[in-house]
Amino acid sequence: MIFVLLGLGCETVGTTLAPWVPALERVDPTWGEEPVDCDMPSEERESPTSTDPTVCYSKKIRCKPGERFIIEGTNIGGRRSFDDDFWQYSECTPQRERYDQAPEAVYLLEMPKHTEAEFRFKSNCANLAPFAFVWDSDSKECPTKSQKPCEMWPLKSDGTRSQWMRVNAINNPLNYLIGVDGLRGQQGNFRLTVICHQYF
Repeated sequence: MIFVLLGLGCETVGTTLAPWVPALERVDPTWGEEPVDCDMPSEERESPTSTDPTVCYSKKIRCKPGERFIIEGTNIGGRRSFDDDFWQYSECTPQRERYDQAPEAVYLLEMPKHTEAEFRFKSNCANLAPFAFVWDSDSKECPTKSQKPCEMWPLKSDGTRSQWMRVNAINNPLNYLIGVDGLRGQQGNFRLTVICHQYF
């Protein structure tokens, strides 16, 4: 395929490549994106934590169908609120990865009913694990007990982390805490894209 593309003109290349783009995006939804800038100072990125110590999340996102949010974030400087026990008891992941050694970046996602949110994640800077769990609480403090349902990027067979997942609110509005945790103390920059759709 590479040799065929090299022998085509620019217009033909675009026409030939276009049908392959959806397939490539299904394999890797972040295909074609620029790499994350690992050297960008953390103070220039979306803050991983609230300035109010009683508030778990640093940013509130209201998911409206047709809208897309891109967070150029970092877990550097975040809190260490969630450990292996929390993620296991929440049935997010069966693996213990010493999550207590790494800080998190946490955001609140507000979803009206009949809404679906797709998450696309990219980080070439550190081994990070994106997560999302339903958060039904009047408190703004981080939960200390398990939360369900919970999603976390599963490990692929090749040892890399998959780069997308979906959550939804069907008959009732729901709040999710979404964010990124680090494996074995890892910290770094990332890009988290939230795409909101109408869900029927």
